Amino acid sequence: MKTIDISGFGGSYEAGCQKMLLNGLKFLNEHPNFDWSAYKEYRGVFGLTIAESCEAKELDAAVCQDVEPSGVMHSAVISHLAYINKHGYD
Repeated sequence: MKTIDISGFGGSYEAGCQKMLLNGLKFLNEHPNFDWSAYKEYRGVFGLTIAESCEAKELDAAVCQDVEPSGVMHSAVISHLAYINKHGYD
């Protein structure tokens, strides 16, 4: 699967982001009507994306499976997944 660089850091940090993205894409494939409004973000603060519903918490669990992400990694991946979900992968 072709992906783009998410973090800009490379190495194991970027590999973790890519793993999280793939985990999230698998989850969303099984939940095509996922409700993105269940995430709360704070204007001007990157790295703090909070799941406020059971389904969003399930996505978080899936995304973070086998990865110990930083808050910034989590926010970046969730943002990428939301964009892909809205606009498509291609």
